[in-house]
Amino acid sequence: MNLQRSTFCRPIRRQQLDIIGIQHPLFSAELALQGAQLLNFQPQGDPPWLWLSEQADYLQGSSVRGGIPVCWPWFGDLRRNPQAVQQHFQGNGSSAPAHGLARTALWQLSALKEDVHQVDLTLATQQLSRLWPTMSAQLHITLRRDRLVLRLNSRNDSPNPVTISQALHTYLPVEDIRTVTVGGLQGNTYIDALDDWQSRQQQGLVRFSAETDRIYHSQGPLRLQSGQHSRTLVSNSASTVVWNPWINKSQRLSQFHPDAWQRMVCIETTNAAFDCVALQPGQQHSLQLQLT
Repeated sequence: MNLQRSTFCRPIRRQQLDIIGIQHPLFSAELALQGAQLLNFQPQGDPPWLWLSEQADYLQGSSVRGGIPVCWPWFGDLRRNPQAVQQHFQGNGSSAPAHGLARTALWQLSALKEDVHQVDLTLATQQLSRLWPTMSAQLHITLRRDRLVLRLNSRNDSPNPVTISQALHTYLPVEDIRTVTVGGLQGNTYIDALDDWQSRQQQGLVRFSAETDRIYHSQGPLRLQSGQHSRTLVSNSASTVVWNPWINKSQRLSQFHPDAWQRMVCIETTNAAFDCVALQPGQQHSLQLQLT
């Protein structure tokens, strides 16, 4: 889609990636066409709502560290997914890219609506690999002064049932991870990916004192509190991933300053583990996140 007639959007080239820059009177944002990845969002007068690495690279075939990567049609390491998901990949599972095929694919801007209050964008991708059943995805993004809404629609275009896992892998900025709390998960069970995938129960608010990588059973809004700032996340999924790499893992991560773990946390809207999505031929599914 040509942006020449757009009032608020313009094309940007950053290193190897094409980006849509959005300058609205009420907010600004940037969206990479590779991966349909929202890189930043900043309402007028607010600090950025999303965390983006100061060492981010904008390279073809590599997801940018930060923003909201789209993980689809599987989440994380394919080999850690349920067999119902793994069975669809027609290749060596050890060579399957982490977090699926979509986050490094080139998406197309298929619709754009603008007015004085908001900007709505729709991006679409078709079949991504012959190694996966025929599927298509659309990402709808709504930007407003007081909220950010993403809706990831999946459609099974193959003649057979397909099971997927997926995520909107949201990176959020914090003042100091050691003082951060996440509410809304009290009493919920979670899978601890750092403790042999054992099941645990959350006691009180989520707090951070070490590397954290958990898949929570979650329903209802989540509240991130960082100093005087808070964010509320509302989704329609039954699973949420909470992740922070802490000190040691930060030394090994790409596009990541060794002390950046102190200033970010991921609260990821997922359909993962126990919450995977089975789609019959022609069936669609929508994963939605609202951030306020």
